[in-house]
Amino acid sequence: MILTKEVEIIITKKNLDFYKNLGYNIKLKDIIKVPPEHLSKSSHKRIKVKCDICEYEKEMDYREYMESYKNYNIYTCSTTCSRFKNKLTSKEKYGDENYNNRELFKKTYIDNNSCIKSKENYIKTCLEKYNVDNVSKLNWVKNKRENTMLKKHKVKYYVLSKDFYNKSQITSMLNYGTPHPMMSDEMKKIKIQYYLKMGFNVLTKDYDIYKRKVYRLTRKIKNKLIDLWDGNDYYDNEYIKNNFDLPYHHKNYPTIDHKISIFEGFKNNIPAEKISDISNLCFTKRYINSQKYIKLYFTI
Repeated sequence: MILTKEVEIIITKKNLDFYKNLGYNIKLKDIIKVPPEHLSKSSHKRIKVKCDICEYEKEMDYREYMESYKNYNIYTCSTTCSRFKNKLTSKEKYGDENYNNRELFKKTYIDNNSCIKSKENYIKTCLEKYNVDNVSKLNWVKNKRENTMLKKHKVKYYVLSKDFYNKSQITSMLNYGTPHPMMSDEMKKIKIQYYLKMGFNVLTKDYDIYKRKVYRLTRKIKNKLIDLWDGNDYYDNEYIKNNFDLPYHHKNYPTIDHKISIFEGFKNNIPAEKISDISNLCFTKRYINSQKYIKLYFTI
């Protein structure tokens, strides 16, 4: 939904005929106010919009809004909200909103190997032009990114902004009905099953107390950790600092990992202060962090 009522336009040679055809009595260099629907579909004019799914409000280019809106006349603000339209497409094409041809996807991915080829070409181009494997490692790119974040959100990284915090809560409410996933009954049940699998009494809450202390101490040094971080994934050395721009739940989103896990620390009576020490912290992609959790869960 578009919230902006009027947009100011300067009449130039490029848009003169466009607005005359819409019935405006104008001449070159006139400044007029028009409703957003009278903008050209490729217009870069900024407008205020609201997501038709989660009702999150933001400012964006009119052309970006139209790119999303043209599919089913619904504007979605994120990948998560777009799932609603994805289901409509699946139902329209295959008669099943949850259709997913995994075998075809695997075959296409293996045959084309497109993702790996694209990454290799990107690295090759970066090395030839800038002598680095990712442009985000260049100081001028880092400075530009940080300055943009400071201007828009008053923090160096989007993950530290109020905008990010609010949007995360909206996404969690949409998916789980609570401000944070771990507050939902569904996730609490999974957590209890996990604790029991670990082999200790959940009702004592000893692990919960220990874990909360580790998280609290880790959060205190989060900003320092980001500032000291070189941007590389600790486990595969891929540069991922620019991945903070991805949706929070994206598999490649950077997450803080404890090298000696919280559970290992609890099991071996290691002080929470040592587990949350900056020397035991690193950044890795979300899916790698999740794989560590799954591997631990199924091997105990």
